[in-house]
Amino acid sequence: MLESTEVISLLLATGVLVFLYAYRSQLRTIPAFWCLSLGFISFFASLVATVLEGYALQDFLNVVEHILNLASTIFLVAWILLACSSKGRNSWPS
Repeated sequence: MLESTEVISLLLATGVLVFLYAYRSQLRTIPAFWCLSLGFISFFASLVATVLEGYALQDFLNVVEHILNLASTIFLVAWILLACSSKGRNSWPS
């Protein structure tokens, strides 16, 4: 069954994704931005899987959703570690 909160979350995340795409040149100054963006893309894909599971392939898309959430978390932790280890080597705004 489709939940309204899932659709609202997907719409909000779509707005963030558009923002990330529009300002990608400025955001690339963030250390290891590639890792942070992959984490968000994984999170966004998990939201898409969440909404789609309301229509078809519930069990399969539920597993995909959880795998993508795990990937998103791993990318976020990797970004934190990479950003902290590259302190002073990139143009991180202070």
